[in-house]
Amino acid sequence: MGNCGKVLLVCLVLGSGCKLISSSFRGKHSKNTESPADPAPATSADGTSEQPNIPQTGPTVPEESFQIPEPAPDVPLEGNVVRRPSGGIEISGAIGGIWDKKVQPVYVVGDITLKSGKTLVVKEGVQVLFDPNARFYVEGAQLKINGTAAEPVLFTSLSPEQTWQGIRVCSATACETEEVKGKVEIRHAIFERARKADLNPNDVTWRRGGVFNMRMTETIIIEDTIFQNNFSQERGGAIEIIAENPNIIFRRNMLRDNSNEGGGGALQITHGRNLKIEQNTFINNSTKAEGGAIAFIDSAAILLSNNVFENNRAEQPGGAIACDGHGLTINIDSSNVFKGNVPNDKLCKEE
Repeated sequence: MGNCGKVLLVCLVLGSGCKLISSSFRGKHSKNTESPADPAPATSADGTSEQPNIPQTGPTVPEESFQIPEPAPDVPLEGNVVRRPSGGIEISGAIGGIWDKKVQPVYVVGDITLKSGKTLVVKEGVQVLFDPNARFYVEGAQLKINGTAAEPVLFTSLSPEQTWQGIRVCSATACETEEVKGKVEIRHAIFERARKADLNPNDVTWRRGGVFNMRMTETIIIEDTIFQNNFSQERGGAIEIIAENPNIIFRRNMLRDNSNEGGGGALQITHGRNLKIEQNTFINNSTKAEGGAIAFIDSAAILLSNNVFENNRAEQPGGAIACDGHGLTINIDSSNVFKGNVPNDKLCKEE
C-alpha cells in the first residue's frame, strides 16, 4: 500500500461500536496493529462534540423510483408454457407477464430468460419450482416479486433432495457492459436450496451468489425476504452484488444457513456506494474465507444499522463482517447486535 500511515476503519470486538485506528495492512491475512488511544473529539464553539464528516449513505434517488410498474392484468403469459392437468404450468424459454395463483405452481423445466424491455411480476402465494439444471437469466429487464406476509412467494427446488442454479441479473447484452441496466424489486419472498458451483472457467457468474448474482443493475430493493440453505462456490452464499453505482435498499430480511467458499457467507457487495443495510438478521451463515455473514470489497458510504449477527462463522477474520479494499467508509453503528460469531465479530481494513 502506498500510504501506510492513513487512518483506517478497523471494527473489532470492542463492545458496541467501531474505532478509528492507524494501521498498515498490506494483505488479507495481515495482523491488526492498534495505534495509541484516539484523541478526544473536537469541540465546537458552543462546547459540543463535533461529529466526523460521514459520506452520504442511502440511495441517491427517491424510494418511489424503485417501484416497478405492473403490466396490465390481461397481458399474455410469455414463454414455452405447458399446462399440467393436475394444476400449474411448466415453463422455459423467453418469459414475461404475470405469474399469479391462476398459473401456480410454476415448474421451471429449462432455462428461462427475462429479456431487455420485458417485465415479470410474481404475485403473492406463487410457488416457483426449479429443475436442477434450470437457470434464470434477467438481462436488462425488470423483475418484481411481490408477496405478502401471509402469502410469500417461494423460489425453491423441485424436491428437498435437489438444488437449483439460481438467478443472474445483468445488463441487456452481457454482465460486463453497462447498457440497459435491469431493476429488481422483491418483497415477502423465500429463496432456498439454490446452489451455484459451475466450474466453467469462462463464466464465473455461475459460481457466485447462490440465489442472486447481480451485476450492472440500476436499482435493487429487497425487503421482508428469507434466504436460507443456499450455497455458492465463490462469493456470496446467497447474494453477490457488484454494484457500480446502483441504488440499493436491503431491509428487514432474514439470511440463515447460507454458505460459500470465497467470502461473504450470506452476502457480498463489491463497489457498493450509498446504501443502507438495516433491520436484517444474519444467523448461522459461514464461509471458508472472510466475512461469515457479509463481505464488502472496495465499498464506500455504507451504513449498517439495527441488524442482528448471530453464530456466523468464517475460517479467516471477520466472523460476521469483513471489509477489504480501497476507499472504505463503512459505518457499523452501535445499534447492531453481535453474538457468538467466530472467530471475531468485525474486521475492516484498507489495503
